[in-house]
Amino acid sequence: MFHRSVCISSRYQNAAEIATMASMVDALEADVAFVESLFCDSKAGANYSVRLVTGDQADASRIVAKLDAFLVETHGGHNGIFLSGPGSVDGHAPPNYREFGPSGETRD
Repeated sequence: MFHRSVCISSRYQNAAEIATMASMVDALEADVAFVESLFCDSKAGANYSVRLVTGDQADASRIVAKLDAFLVETHGGHNGIFLSGPGSVDGHAPPNYREFGPSGETRD
């Protein structure tokens, strides 16, 4: 399925996962121009792979940060975001949940 020219898919084509990824694409606003695809691994639950079609390391870092903040705010968190792009461009956000934080510590 395509949403705003981004291919979104999940291992089992779960409707809720597809809807979440469509909202992630919308949250990227202008940065959506860098994104080629989003994939959710249904077996891992809320674990996302992002593929950039263009951009540099600064773009990758900004996009991962936007998606991390969006998922924590709107969906309570995620089990990791992995980003790959052209050349050696990459990015990663570790699992991050509203009540625990990115390194697993309990938030006050």
